[in-house]
Amino acid sequence: LQFPGLTFGRTFIRSCEEEGIRISPVSRYCSLAQAHTDKLLIGYGHLNGEQIFGGIEALRRLILGMSRNAIR
Repeated sequence: LQFPGLTFGRTFIRSCEEEGIRISPVSRYCSLAQAHTDKLLIGYGHLNGEQIFGGIEALRRLILGMSRNAIR
């Protein structure tokens, strides 16, 4: 998922983990440290539809509830 204008760092990833959301910033897998900092990888192959919906809703709340600086 891409979120233009946002940058996802360790604090945001920890907040997601506390909500039961396992995500990774795409930048983690890039050779350039500052590449793709506005993108997240979300694995959902093992989840059912209800779990996916709940995770996306929790992710939405986290993004909307945090200032752009707090996402870093």
